Amino acid sequence: MKIASRNVIDQSLVDKARIFAQLHHTGQLYGDGNDYFLAHIEPVVAKAISLAQPLGLDLHAVAILAYLHDVLEDCEEVTFEMIDELFGKNILDGVVLLSNRIASIPNSAKSMDEYFSLIGHASPEIKLVKVADRIMNVDLLPIRLDKQKMIALTEKYNEQKMYFQKYNIYPELLS
Repeated sequence: MKIASRNVIDQSLVDKARIFAQLHHTGQLYGDGNDYFLAHIEPVVAKAISLAQPLGLDLHAVAILAYLHDVLEDCEEVTFEMIDELFGKNILDGVVLLSNRIASIPNSAKSMDEYFSLIGHASPEIKLVKVADRIMNVDLLPIRLDKQKMIALTEKYNEQKMYFQKYNIYPELLS
């Protein structure tokens, strides 16, 4: 799946994605009690761009997808139509793939195998955003959680690491 050509996505859409994500994540807190947008979304965007640059990926698409990667999963008020209207069908399709569940649709969670299989067959930009999301979640574990929760999430992330390998989702970027 091709997100868009470099000429179609411009910086104004990146800015719009940042504002959209910040608005819809308002009031949400990250595991450490800090603002979700600042503590998670912004670091994922920065990590995704830093990983994408040497690979020659579309940095605008990576930034937009990284800003929007959690809006369907975490924000019940965000609809498919909103994303499609503001960012286009290709970005909507990418955000849907990055969402394990849709907050506004009960029982929409995918199995881990289905979720990672879909991402594994997606564009390099989508795959990379998922890797950046995972890296930032793991990197921030020690500072945001008590020991019991940290151990549980570490086990979960270690178990899911096999899906990155199985579906070739840049496993070489995960340490």
